[in-house]
Amino acid sequence: MKNPNLNEDKRPKVHIFNSFRTEFGGSEQEALNLATVLSQQADVSLWASSSRACPTLMSKHNIKHVNIFKKNCRPNGGTYIFVGCHWRNKFWPYCISRPSRLINIYNTFHPKHIELTKKRPLLLRWPKTEYVLISHFQKQELNIEAQVFPSPIDINYFKPLTEKPTEDSSSIKIGRLSRDTPGKHNLEDVNVYTELASKNIKVMLQ
Repeated sequence: MKNPNLNEDKRPKVHIFNSFRTEFGGSEQEALNLATVLSQQADVSLWASSSRACPTLMSKHNIKHVNIFKKNCRPNGGTYIFVGCHWRNKFWPYCISRPSRLINIYNTFHPKHIELTKKRPLLLRWPKTEYVLISHFQKQELNIEAQVFPSPIDINYFKPLTEKPTEDSSSIKIGRLSRDTPGKHNLEDVNVYTELASKNIKVMLQ
């Protein structure tokens, strides 16, 4: 519910950046659900950081590409939130309004991401990056200064079916939920799945 005491003209501006390359990616869904949460208290705009963003996703959620030559295609200040992506080595940050806050939602354990985002070119004059992690375990493992905000993705999407199962519920099942791109898998996974199947263990890949 929106705060009735918050004047519409004084609502903070929030710009959320993500690659938005696939409809079902974890970072994409995290960015979209975060936008839903923040839109209750702020004016939220969504921006695709990748030139290969999914056209269907962009049209459905009014996501824009940054275009420095179009007035309505440039972030105009406020809070900039990068979800699973970064602005390093891009030209357009020099041509848009300076953010009042710069937030990076760091949803992996890859140290390279920290190195890419904590240093900023002097000419850019953007504020210091603030980090948001998705769990206290992640904060403990990375040992960085950050706030913790669990992923806002609605886990009800993944609730089991309520119908009575037709197979033995005591049988062992191994499942994996991941998009079908090489970066999410290892060639040795096939051998693992094959061995499990040979032992009458049901393997479910989604």
